[in-house]
Amino acid sequence: MAATYLGAEQVLCNLWVKARLAESAAELDAISEGLSNRVFEDMAPDGSAYPFIVYACLQPPRDVRGVGVIRVMVDTLYVVKAVFQGLSYEPLAPIAAAIDRAMTSSTGSAVADGFVLASVRQDQHARVTVEAGTQFRHLGGEFRLQAQAEQ
Repeated sequence: MAATYLGAEQVLCNLWVKARLAESAAELDAISEGLSNRVFEDMAPDGSAYPFIVYACLQPPRDVRGVGVIRVMVDTLYVVKAVFQGLSYEPLAPIAAAIDRAMTSSTGSAVADGFVLASVRQDQHARVTVEAGTQFRHLGGEFRLQAQAEQ
């Protein structure tokens, strides 16, 4: 029996983001050797090599309804970003551009038991965090996804 994602569209969206980045493995690895193997959901494991890519749901899927109780799709917001230990965003710029290309889709595509109907960058995501005096740069995008589980 196939898995069903109706009511769990966030899982469906996570699978789609991971698949889109996997499709860009050659481009990512050309930027930084082995980068396609350093793509993580929510957070990177301790000791991960830099740079790496993290994706996370920023805004849980919200139902978009038609007439009555019919759920047409969900609308959600994801951040997909590269993280690097350093004093400049510059090393992350090619990765952010590759993420943008991978994540931008106006035609939709099937994944698992559903579809991501569209993915469009809503905003650039750039920030600095400091841990124990070490600076970490985050650069990527915030992407608006519309998805639909098969019913």
